[in-house]
Amino acid sequence: MASLLWARGYGEEVVVAGILHDLLEDTGALAGDVRERFGDRVTELVLAVTEDPTIARFAERKEALRAQVARGGPEVIAIFAADKVAKARELRSQVNRHHATLDDPRFRRRLDHYEHSLTMLRDVEPEHPFVGQLAFELWALHALPPGD
Repeated sequence: MASLLWARGYGEEVVVAGILHDLLEDTGALAGDVRERFGDRVTELVLAVTEDPTIARFAERKEALRAQVARGGPEVIAIFAADKVAKARELRSQVNRHHATLDDPRFRRRLDHYEHSLTMLRDVEPEHPFVGQLAFELWALHALPPGD
């Protein structure tokens, strides 16, 4: 994901925020920790792509995240979109490794989120290169199922 952002010319703060985008969700780190080590802008970007932990249901939490990202501006959208490109590629690999299908519940809800993310991204930033990349990755998942 970071290499996608870097290759498209995004600066260090955006790339670092991309690297750290799941930190607050996946660890005990707090926004203050990020701010102390990486500064205000990186922290703002990380918070803009961080899920609301008070929303328990997966689909509702992801819907809220997509709405939050849609309001976040071009750099937030780039981080989110680059993440979805990387995650769609990862999903294909995981489905193949588990000898599963995209209908497997372990993978279906993630795929649904990526597809809803593509819809949102097409609405807010249709010409962004990552939107086209995500569209291709999702097309490939369906047209060339893992394992084929």
